Amino acid sequence: MGVAAAAAALALRGSPLEAGAAAAAGAALAAAVRALAGESAAALSAAAIAPLLAVASIAEAGSDLTAPCLALAGIGWTAAELARPSPSRAVLAPALLAAILAPPATPLLAIAGVRLAPRPGAPGSRWALAVPLAGALAVALAIGAGAAAHSRLGELWYGAAARPISPLALIALAGGALGPLAALAALAGLAALVRPRPPVARGHLPELAVAACAAGALLADLRAGAIGPLTLGLGALAAGLGAARFAGQIRLPAGQALAGATLGLMLLLPPAWTAVESPGCAGARSNAKRCGG
Repeated sequence: MGVAAAAAALALRGSPLEAGAAAAAGAALAAAVRALAGESAAALSAAAIAPLLAVASIAEAGSDLTAPCLALAGIGWTAAELARPSPSRAVLAPALLAAILAPPATPLLAIAGVRLAPRPGAPGSRWALAVPLAGALAVALAIGAGAAAHSRLGELWYGAAARPISPLALIALAGGALGPLAALAALAGLAALVRPRPPVARGHLPELAVAACAAGALLADLRAGAIGPLTLGLGALAAGLGAARFAGQIRLPAGQALAGATLGLMLLLPPAWTAVESPGCAGARSNAKRCGG
């Protein structure tokens, strides 16, 4: 999916650097979807939907793909690594990259630290709390920088000055930016992440990681007064999970694949069409006047 995402970025934006970032995001998001949704035909279809939808949605909004795609790559690889029975310590690298590029991703450091912490009494247990504590401090720093009315760090890290809006206005903006079908699928995907389930061997940290980043992205948008590209990318990931959940209701694998492909086409066409027809037109669906609609 990395190659497909890179090709989509080249077709919609034309920048090799953005294509490289899209390739990293595509591979990572596909791995995250498979880790969260399983190996069914529905999950495989969703793994193809989410990366392409993320690239198309961010391109449709007129945003540069490089930073948000690299942040999405860090989030996706962290979630996929956390889903493994024994994650590598290297999981901290993508988590740190995502946290540097996007404040909403800072919880990844604490969550990855909890997953890597050895049991009490095991070798290295003295330092078991070091990484989770550092992650918690990073989260506190991100919250403080974002909550401050006039913060140079906040403006630099968040990429915009604070112009807070109401939650209802944010919901309307999010629905307009994602589109009705993608927003509905994203809601289903988020519900799949947070609904209570029986304990599994790997725990629920991968789901927690994605849900925490999604919540952080919405809080950042509430601060900025606009929907950011990270929210669009995470919305695409959630929409892929929602599509997998819907298509997974079908018993036959061929039926799951067909339903997943159909949903994917329906989700992808609106943002891709807008990105091609009106390049650089930010928020086309939510700002029709600006785009000449």
